[in-house]
Parts: sequence; C-alpha cells; structure tokens
Amino acid sequence: AFLANVSHETGGLVYIKEVNEANYPHYCDASQPYGCPAGQSAYYGKGPIQLSWNFNYKAAGDALGIDLLNNPYLVE
Repeated sequence: AFLANVSHETGGLVYIKEVNEANYPHYCDASQPYGCPAGQSAYYGKGPIQLSWNFNYKAAGDALGIDLLNNPYLVE
C-alpha cells in the first residue's frame, strides 16, 4: 500500500512536487498559532509521499529535528 501511494502521489515516480500550482495557496492553514512563515504558497505537496499543509510540515520537522515550517523547500 505504501508503494502504491508513493506511485500515485508522484505520477508513477515522475514528480517530486505537486503539479497543480493553482492549489499551492490552499495548503496554508493560517488559523494555526505559528501561521505560514514561509509564505502562503510554500506548503504544497513535496517529496515522494507529498508532504503538504503547514501543520504537517511543522509536525514532520519537529519529529526529524529540522525546521521545515520555516524551510519547507528542504523537502524537495
């Protein structure tokens, strides 16, 4: 199931970021106490498992000990 999800999210392992740029601003939940410090359009799906939304970048960064909230492009 994991590899099927990776294949689906990356268009058959072709893309490492979300293709539809019109969706990029959608992934900023400004109601979070930390907001979207890297900009409203910075938290789109990136990586083979398509990490998206500012709160997921924060959680993943906290778990990894990396500041992904302020540096979301490290996922690419």
